[in-house]
Amino acid sequence: MILRTLRPSYSLRPIQSLPSLAVALGISEVELVGLIRKAPSLYREGKKPKDDGTFRIYYDALEPLKTIQGRLLRKILDRVTWPPYLFGGVQDPCNPRDYVGNANIHSGAALQFKTDVTSFFPSIKADLVLRIWDGVFRFSHPVSDALTALTTYRGFLPQGTRTAQALANLAFWDVEPEIIAQLAVMDFQYTRLTDDITISTNDPRAVKQLGKAIQLIHGMLRSRGFRRKGKKERISTQRGPMLVNNVLTNRRPSLPGKKRNEIAREVISLVRRMEIAGHPLLPREESELRHVAGRLNTLARFHPREAQRLGTLLYGVLPPPTAKSTGVWRWANKQSPN
Repeated sequence: MILRTLRPSYSLRPIQSLPSLAVALGISEVELVGLIRKAPSLYREGKKPKDDGTFRIYYDALEPLKTIQGRLLRKILDRVTWPPYLFGGVQDPCNPRDYVGNANIHSGAALQFKTDVTSFFPSIKADLVLRIWDGVFRFSHPVSDALTALTTYRGFLPQGTRTAQALANLAFWDVEPEIIAQLAVMDFQYTRLTDDITISTNDPRAVKQLGKAIQLIHGMLRSRGFRRKGKKERISTQRGPMLVNNVLTNRRPSLPGKKRNEIAREVISLVRRMEIAGHPLLPREESELRHVAGRLNTLARFHPREAQRLGTLLYGVLPPPTAKSTGVWRWANKQSPN
């Protein structure tokens, strides 16, 4: 019973034929077959810079594949009941599953271990995606085959598409529950945000079990053919900073001092330049303003008083329409932090 609650589940009736799949996707069977045939040519590759100076490769599906993937997400993948240890791209209005919620699970822990996967999305091969459609959704093999063709590219899961995050969340669907149950016996709690795995315990004595716990996680990764980023693995205690997704978790979730100071410098620098310039915003300045406003919103999630003080400064040098369009108007109300 416990393992069942830890496993992602799909409660709707499984799709058993291509005509039924076509109906579910709102297209004809002829259109479905044609789209499966053309799918490999319907992707555009792009690059995004990462914090370490390297680039992340992402893919954008082109029409009509993009629309069909959106329907797959809404009509099938969003109908999955997600277990509580999964974060990132999970629809849960009552309990948001983002990086802040993930960090909160491990706040105040005595001991913490983190690891993640090298080239996670490219390492999720088409045969694993096929097993997900077969195993989680219990679709017939022809249907699972068709859905694999519609959601993979050159034999792997392409990061950036509408269906990629949900399928990545299901990469360990059948092995994760058993691992989590074993970790719970050792008094470790487990979460995963895409490929970032964190375990922690509130009991300092559990350090005796840490080696075994790490072996369980490494074994799970190997069972899927994944390679871990050994250089990024961390064991942390309350003697030093404990970070989950770049959020400090020694007590309550908070941003590191370096990040807070960086945001403050950006805001103050922009305010001073705008005071001196005394002219309407140029396109480059407007882009920078939106960036800074986003950083303030991040700061407000952890340090509302700090964000309110900086946001009020920024609001003071903006014309009302700009303050409204960028969301900075909220700081004019001087709302009391929660």
